[in-house]
This record gives sequence, structure tokens and C-alpha cells, in this order.
Amino acid sequence: MTQTIIVKVEKLKLDWFIGIYDFEYEKPQSVVIDIDMEALAPKFDGNEDYEDVVCYKTIVDEIKKMRDMGHIRLVETLADKICNLCLNNKKVMNVTVSVSKIQAIDEVQGVGVKLYKKK
Repeated sequence: MTQTIIVKVEKLKLDWFIGIYDFEYEKPQSVVIDIDMEALAPKFDGNEDYEDVVCYKTIVDEIKKMRDMGHIRLVETLADKICNLCLNNKKVMNVTVSVSKIQAIDEVQGVGVKLYKKK
């Protein structure tokens, strides 16, 4: 029997240069990122081997490096890049990434996209 596990990154809040408007190139805006990665579950045999799991810290660190690479025009592009990053992990079978710009429109908590990809 194959078991899977959902590895989560919830409400990762980062300042990011993102958007198509001139003012969005001038200062970063806050984005919130949520990630659900379905991965092969570790054996749960008492071994607790770090190599058997998806490291969420590594994912977060790689997203921060992506942020430092420069401006992204579309939240759709950002969601796609994060999905691809997650799917590069051999244990991850599919991923859902949500990216929200939380300062884009005054009357709402956030606007953005949710993207699902699988291998």
C-alpha cells in the first residue's frame, strides 16, 4: 500500500516586486503564499530519517532566493515557478500553490491565483 502525506507551507508572507503597473516596479508589495505538496510518505518505522521527507525549510529558502532574483509581472508566473520548484523534489507527486497580493485592492484581503500541477 502506497501512503502519501501533505506537506504544507502556510501563509508565507514576503515582500516582492510583482505586478504590471509602473508603481509596482518602484516598491515591493506583500504577497502571501500557501503550498500543499502531496508526497510519498516516509515509512513511519521509527527511523525518522530526514532524507525520507520533503523539507519545507528548503522550499521556503528557495522561494526567498527566487524573490531576490528580481521583478515578476504576474502572480500566475510566480505560482507556476513555485509549483515547478516543488515538483523538482523527487518525492513530491503534485502541488497546489496559492499566491495572493494582499495590498492590491483596498476593499479585499487579497487577490491572486491558485495553481495545481502534477508530475
